[in-house]
Amino acid sequence: MTEKVRATDELLKDIFRGALHEFRAPINAITAAVRLLNDSPEGNQEFRKGLLQMISTSADNLGAIQERVDEVVQLEKIQKYQLCESHFDFRVWLHALIYSMYPIASEKDIKIIKQVSPDFPVEIEADKTYLTQILYNIIYNSIKYSDKSTIVTISCSVQEKICIEISDQGEGIPPAELPFIFNEYYQVDAGRKKKGVGLGLSIAKKLVEIMGGAITVKSVLSEGTAFSIQLPIR
Repeated sequence: MTEKVRATDELLKDIFRGALHEFRAPINAITAAVRLLNDSPEGNQEFRKGLLQMISTSADNLGAIQERVDEVVQLEKIQKYQLCESHFDFRVWLHALIYSMYPIASEKDIKIIKQVSPDFPVEIEADKTYLTQILYNIIYNSIKYSDKSTIVTISCSVQEKICIEISDQGEGIPPAELPFIFNEYYQVDAGRKKKGVGLGLSIAKKLVEIMGGAITVKSVLSEGTAFSIQLPIR
């Protein structure tokens, strides 16, 4: 085992241990609130409202912890998974991916729209598991940092390579931060309200490169961000 892999394994273990420890507080808070709700008089509406707010806040905290765990699991899978390319119908696959993300987008009333050029091939040859994870991570990131009732657009075209662009109408990324957003554990702007440990975009970049492609980003503050993926045509 190389030093880098060993260090990564230790870091993953530390994150898992931290997450398990953090799970206790919101779970205990929810348990206590539910018990008090059951015991509280029906007429004390303000007290019950406060308990319901406690449950809601604790549930959000659990969601944040779960996201960190999910990111770590993704990273661990990358270290073990072998590239497996196959032919599949791109439009059917893309429709299914977008449909799977509707529940997340609907929480903020965000629309996900797709624009596939007429000359885009019906079938492509790629690792479907990797490609799904790449687009999921980027679209999820776009939703997370977009305002309510905005649009995330997935544009697909073919030139010398397959080109997929995911653009949003979010808060944008400061120019000074752009060179670092694909770094492991890097999180843009400490003032943002965010979850996770900063692995989503790093994982996307690693997978794109394993597939022989490249990923770039451009962003304008207060206007939005666009991630462009270029993959070889096989």
